[in-house]
Amino acid sequence: MRRAGHLLARRAHGRAELEQKLARRTDPALAAAVTDDLAAMGYVDDRQFAAALAEQRLRQGWGPLRIAHDLALAEVPDAIAAAALAALERDAVAAAARRAIGERTGVAALRRLGARGFDDDLAEQLLGGS
Repeated sequence: MRRAGHLLARRAHGRAELEQKLARRTDPALAAAVTDDLAAMGYVDDRQFAAALAEQRLRQGWGPLRIAHDLALAEVPDAIAAAALAALERDAVAAAARRAIGERTGVAALRRLGARGFDDDLAEQLLGGS
């Protein structure tokens, strides 16, 4: 429990991620029990974790496709990840894409958007089909 407290004090963790980290240093059954207890107490919540991670990544200039990838890596359940992505405001996503483009135009802007995890529809909308 002490190790879990240290991990959670540093940053939020998803349920699976926390359990994996705890299992590296203790019995996996104990890690699962501790994670279950922390979830029951409200200290571990995949919905809150997914929403916070999605918002953080968007502020950092990452698009929904990259955010979905990061949520999958954190082993957030698909339905929870989909809800977190759906909750992202379209205007905020477009603003993040504009920041990602910066001064780039044409193909360079298109590549940048793709590399940052923004979809083709948004790229077309922002770049006017260029």
